[in-house]
Amino acid sequence: MKVSGFNCGMQVMTNDFLTTIKATQHPIITIKFISFARLPKYTPEEERFKCKLIIFLAGVSKEFEITCGITKDKSGFIHLKGARDFKFGDFGLVPPEKMMGMIKVKDELHVDFHLVLSRVINNALPAK
Repeated sequence: MKVSGFNCGMQVMTNDFLTTIKATQHPIITIKFISFARLPKYTPEEERFKCKLIIFLAGVSKEFEITCGITKDKSGFIHLKGARDFKFGDFGLVPPEKMMGMIKVKDELHVDFHLVLSRVINNALPAK
């Protein structure tokens, strides 16, 4: 993901966030899914998985485990959703502060994700 796509709606806060995560030096955040382990089904609509992933942010990589859900819509698209709380400190970053520490950003960061995937059948790949 391009870091430049982040926008909290307040330019000053967005700029502070981008500075904190070293956006100029590391303009891309990479998430690498390592494994999925199925959890018991609790509802008929959604399947739940434990997922291991590695996040590369600000030049630091860190492995996490999260719970995510997967569904398939009527069009055949697969929706992978999840959420997790992170800390700036997980990546060796210090949350921004202003006015000599009078205004501080919490060390906690809540991240929701929703990936929309489609299946590609090998013989349907476009010719090169």
